[in-house]
Amino acid sequence: MPDGAVDPAGRVDWLRNEVRRHDDAYYGSDAPTIPDADYDDLVRELRTLEAEHPDLITPDSPTQTPGAARHATPFSPVTHRVR
Repeated sequence: MPDGAVDPAGRVDWLRNEVRRHDDAYYGSDAPTIPDADYDDLVRELRTLEAEHPDLITPDSPTQTPGAARHATPFSPVTHRVR
């Protein structure tokens, strides 16, 4: 690989980890760590690399799973008097 060239597999792994980390901060902790536009750029780059290198697509990639992971709700159950 020429100097300065990016290893697609390594970049895809890094992007997946970053997207997951930001998903957890945003959806799990309700504490985003980067602006939405920056997050969108990460996802866009990941989608582009996976399109260019379909052999790097995995079933657990953030591009292949709908939505974010489900987290416990911070609210207690409530019983209503009337349905």
